[in-house]
Amino acid sequence: MLNLKKITLAGMLVLGLANATQAQEKFGYIDEGYILNQMPEYKKANAEIEEYQKQIKAELESKRKSYDEKIKAIETLNKPETPPIILEAKAKEISELERQMQELAQSAQTEMQSRLAKKVQPLSEKIKATSETIAQEKGGIFIFRKEALVYQVEENNISDLVLKKLNIPVPANPVAPAERGNLKATNKFGFFDVNTIMPQIPAFKQAESDMKTFQTQLQKMGEGMQKDLQKMMAFLDPNQNPNANALPEATKKAKMDEIRKQQMKMQEFQQTSNTQSQEKYSKLMDPIYKSLQDKITEYAKEQNITYVIKIEASLMEPSEQNISDAILKKYGVTPAEVKKN
Repeated sequence: MLNLKKITLAGMLVLGLANATQAQEKFGYIDEGYILNQMPEYKKANAEIEEYQKQIKAELESKRKSYDEKIKAIETLNKPETPPIILEAKAKEISELERQMQELAQSAQTEMQSRLAKKVQPLSEKIKATSETIAQEKGGIFIFRKEALVYQVEENNISDLVLKKLNIPVPANPVAPAERGNLKATNKFGFFDVNTIMPQIPAFKQAESDMKTFQTQLQKMGEGMQKDLQKMMAFLDPNQNPNANALPEATKKAKMDEIRKQQMKMQEFQQTSNTQSQEKYSKLMDPIYKSLQDKITEYAKEQNITYVIKIEASLMEPSEQNISDAILKKYGVTPAEVKKN
């Protein structure tokens, strides 16, 4: 099925920008996140989600406490005189708790996303309808979402007009220009392709190399833990250990407990490594993206550009309005020649 919303946006860009860099139509934009944060309904929804998170956290902490207690209990019972049936029952309880904790964490994340989506959807529709009303009142202007923009001038920000139309107090902002929302009569557009420029920036290449090294280190740690687990399991496998069947039951139970602990350790490592990878990526990339944004802003101001738009938001755009090469030159980089098919 065709996405009419995308076609409308692309069509607007083509019609408004195909002939020249100067577009006489009025172009406004909204910052939906900013508007949502001022809406009482959104604040209430966030409060409900936070309360739900607290409940889940308390439930997980309770299960974790019970899990730790059962681990200590089975360690205490792990003696030759303890009947195997008791150790087996305790091991099953621990395994069941592990399963419950994993399922609870996964289902809670899905539930939070679902709840927030249900709350936000009608609010987004209200913002959209209000924006359309303002567009009609101002003579049929085009309206962007800020997320589609790389650079924009504050005069074209109609977010406060949306809040006023919704009878929501506008937050005090001493930095905002007095003409905010008045809309410029003349607009100049530029397009930017992040996928073209990023690979050519030296800092990005270095960040990619550093990230690859970091991930390789984590992978080796995970592989080491996996080998340790395989050794533990091999100890109880008659095909790999001829003496496995002759082991005392207490020894078998102790080794099974050791295996379960190793499996839990590996699961925790996987979760931690994912978090560490995200943190590492942000630490490496955030300064690069900030530098890129600064270069774009600097160039846009120099050239009196009103909007810089992500190129993926368009199906067609005049090549002379693609500012990617100009930004590369600000980095002292000679743009690579684009190969044509």
